[in-house]
Amino acid sequence: MRRSDTVARTGGDEFSVILEEPTSRDDAMRVGQSLVQLLDNPFELGGRTVRVGASVGIAVFPQDGSDAESLSIAADLRMYAGKQVSSCNGAGELPHPFLAGEAKTRLKLAE
Repeated sequence: MRRSDTVARTGGDEFSVILEEPTSRDDAMRVGQSLVQLLDNPFELGGRTVRVGASVGIAVFPQDGSDAESLSIAADLRMYAGKQVSSCNGAGELPHPFLAGEAKTRLKLAE
């Protein structure tokens, strides 16, 4: 991650990372995989060894959404689907046609 990138807590145990351009889907995947690997390492906290993990969902503007809400929905769908697909290794990247239909449905339900 770079100084120009943003990390924000968006829920109880949920964070969003916004990578400033120029960023490709491959760059975002590399960052996501790096974060998963980094968080997988145990660390000391209050004299105890602690392990945490992460699941990552990636959405890229404008391919996956045209605004923050649609990008967030797309990333959430990829994250949850990635948890179900072992071949994703924690970094949710699914075929775009699956995501597009599901994201549009979720977006319509949210409206």
